[in-house]
Amino acid sequence: VSPQLFEALTGEPAACTEFGPERRGAMDHIELAGWGELLLVAPATADLVARLALGLAGDLLSTLALAYPAGAPRVLVPAMNPQMWAAPVVQRNAETLRADGWRILEPVAGHLACGDEGKGRMMEPAAILEALSDTLGG
Repeated sequence: VSPQLFEALTGEPAACTEFGPERRGAMDHIELAGWGELLLVAPATADLVARLALGLAGDLLSTLALAYPAGAPRVLVPAMNPQMWAAPVVQRNAETLRADGWRILEPVAGHLACGDEGKGRMMEPAAILEALSDTLGG
């Protein structure tokens, strides 16, 4: 999905990178962290789950997550191969994020892009929206 699609749909410039000439402003991650009522990351790979759990900040999303206001709702929707989701290190990282205040909408069972079946598929968008409504108290 290209940035131009999001720009056409929203009428706003798409934020794509924290570093380099494509950035929108000097401190995109700080500016964007103040915009929303909720931070949703979907889908979240095993790599992203690890980077967020460790507090690494090497791209726009991870720096935005670190700059997001303390106590504000954060929702992570992992999607990965079932063996990856079940890996102890991934589960430890998910627990770290829960302890840090993230709500984890766990993967569901189903057919995955890799061809496997099992618990690793991202929740359906309607289920995510329902969970977001619950998170926001509405």
